[in-house]
Amino acid sequence: MSKARFAILPLALLISGAVNAATENPFYAGVRAGGVHYADFDSKNYAAGTYGNPGSEYRIDRDDFAAGLFMGYNVTPWFAIEGGYTWLGEVTLKGDKYHDQGKVEQQAIDLVGKFTYQATDKVDLYTKVGGAWQFTRSKGLPGQTLLTVMTA
Repeated sequence: MSKARFAILPLALLISGAVNAATENPFYAGVRAGGVHYADFDSKNYAAGTYGNPGSEYRIDRDDFAAGLFMGYNVTPWFAIEGGYTWLGEVTLKGDKYHDQGKVEQQAIDLVGKFTYQATDKVDLYTKVGGAWQFTRSKGLPGQTLLTVMTA
């Protein structure tokens, strides 16, 4: 199982830019955008109790666009609480014009603490620590349900 998917959300959080005016207002909001690539996923035939790899049987479109919104509150000059929503794209079968033969959509909601260090007057370094709830909607192949599994 590829660990690339596990790094998608932290990478999106790392490269996200906040839209924050230089005022005394402690609230901020921003957007994030990027791309996703799904490396591995399995399918399970519940009737037979067997697993398979649809990637070896079907041509799968594994790349998609990802985007999200976030907002936060600066509790102190060095600590903020932030929450957000991220659309992590979808995996579909290539040539499936209406996306009804097999599809997996993923989304995430996150809540993090943001720690900021002011390196210079114009540059701040920050890290975010927290958790995310990732949820999946899937429409399976005939007789199967697509499952996605995140591993560390």
